[in-house]
Amino acid sequence: MAIRFQSLLAVALFAQVAHLGAAQAQALANTVTVMGDWIALGDVANVAEADRGLPLMPAPQPGQRLALAPEFIAAKAHAAGIGAISLPEGMIWVVRAPGSATSSAPSATPARVSPNTAEPSEDVPPQVLSLARVVQKGELLTDADLVWIDAPSGRLPNGAVTEFEDAIGMEAKRTLRPGQPLRANDLQAERLVRKGEPVLVIYQSGTIRLTAQARALGDAALGQPVRVLNISTNRTLSVVASGPGRADITPPA
Repeated sequence: MAIRFQSLLAVALFAQVAHLGAAQAQALANTVTVMGDWIALGDVANVAEADRGLPLMPAPQPGQRLALAPEFIAAKAHAAGIGAISLPEGMIWVVRAPGSATSSAPSATPARVSPNTAEPSEDVPPQVLSLARVVQKGELLTDADLVWIDAPSGRLPNGAVTEFEDAIGMEAKRTLRPGQPLRANDLQAERLVRKGEPVLVIYQSGTIRLTAQARALGDAALGQPVRVLNISTNRTLSVVASGPGRADITPPA
């Protein structure tokens, strides 16, 4: 009886190890190594030589890794005008070689020019900007976050963002998901002063410079007015956001 139990246990352990081995083999098959600061399309997909240099996103730090979804890679390729590409199933793990040298970023980011600059055609729907990943509330958008998609129903939605310059560096007002048109009311200028956080208040008039510690009573982007509470005097002040966690009191004329 003991021998039979040990045999069954051995079979079960062998099956578990075989399953883990298959999963690990799949992960290894989907792992690529890069040397520089950027992950290029040619690093993760078999494409024509002319398309291999398309930058997808910054590489991880040396010795670290990150995962890329095939859908993200395909969307980046499509946004750059590259046709269907062959990609493996599952996540693609990109490993940065330890001690790899730092290289300069690509001189130009592809797909920044709006595809809508060409003559309109009934066969080609207009393009709008969307996201390549989930962007959390408060995050700032970068080149790597933006992709072009076909406008739903073949027409530009009201308020749709159609220029990279109108999105890069802007802050998400709420959690935003890929696959949907990016709209102007989804974004706002970066908040340099945030409600409840400390603020250094500066008064400058000629050679006179005074500072005070305060707490923000609202949010404000660069140049926007906001009220703060002076911690020392417990009085509220009207100030203007001038930097991260910093605001100025405008001296009277």
